[in-house]
Amino acid sequence: MHWASSPDWGLWLENTVALTGDEVDKVFADRPVLSFPHGGPQLAIVEESAGLLRAVGRYRPDSVPVRMEVRAGECLTRLLIPADEPQAVRWADYAARVFFASRMLADGWRMLHASAIALDGTAVLFLADQEGGKSTLAHRACVELGAGFLADDLVLISAEGMVVGWPTRIAVPAELVRNADETSGLMPAIGQRRRVAFTPVEHRSVSGIEYSPPVPLGALVCIQSDQSATDPLRASVLAGCSRESFVVTAADVPAQHLFVSDLVGLMGGPRSGSGGEPVAGTETSWQVPAVLLTVGDMAGFARAPVWEVLAPLLSEFGER
Repeated sequence: MHWASSPDWGLWLENTVALTGDEVDKVFADRPVLSFPHGGPQLAIVEESAGLLRAVGRYRPDSVPVRMEVRAGECLTRLLIPADEPQAVRWADYAARVFFASRMLADGWRMLHASAIALDGTAVLFLADQEGGKSTLAHRACVELGAGFLADDLVLISAEGMVVGWPTRIAVPAELVRNADETSGLMPAIGQRRRVAFTPVEHRSVSGIEYSPPVPLGALVCIQSDQSATDPLRASVLAGCSRESFVVTAADVPAQHLFVSDLVGLMGGPRSGSGGEPVAGTETSWQVPAVLLTVGDMAGFARAPVWEVLAPLLSEFGER
């Protein structure tokens, strides 16, 4: 993307007095309300006129509301945050995500449901179904191979193959966490798996893992579980339609697109529900090695010798 020499939008945070319960109930009872799926942010539009938008937002249904004011002519968004309510600052993080993601997606970047690490200056993306081992491989690569961390759950990737890690919570298998007492708590167990959830700040502090800046795509590792497999792990070259199928599935993230789309112009971004159309033929333009990793024993995946299996097919791992 091409950025101007000076910022094209400002985000200003101010402390203010919290709205009373009656005031909040009134605002959300008789105003248009934009609600995101799965209990996400809610935004009540209080006033909209030429160049001015006033709204009240709740980051979660039970969280403290904040007031916001968008002045399009000044390219400015003001967040009026109740004093002594640190959780309300999450709106600033959300607004920043909207600013960058809405513009990047409109400029042809794609958002993928994937984890990613950086090895030798290039990105390795791990693609799999939900709970398919993406986070496990990303964490293990950082600890065992000295890789740089890019993302746990979402990445943005350009048509040319530049990979940017997208900030979300980081979920690490509980058996791989050394300092469990310093974590924010265990996430609910799913099947045989328990995971520990971190914010990005907590993850840096507790793990000591280095985070990577954007790097070009170097390889894809696509993970599938096969309980009938005779081998605990098996790797093979992945190409053609099978390879593109994994990428297309990873790009099917409508809820995440909606979350970062600037639907009402909070940060002056494109008002698109999809965040921009993907560049045609993007997947085939990523001319990098792709490997299918078949896992026969997902319960033991956190300790399985994955790098030895992948090494013959991916030079990045083979050089470590």
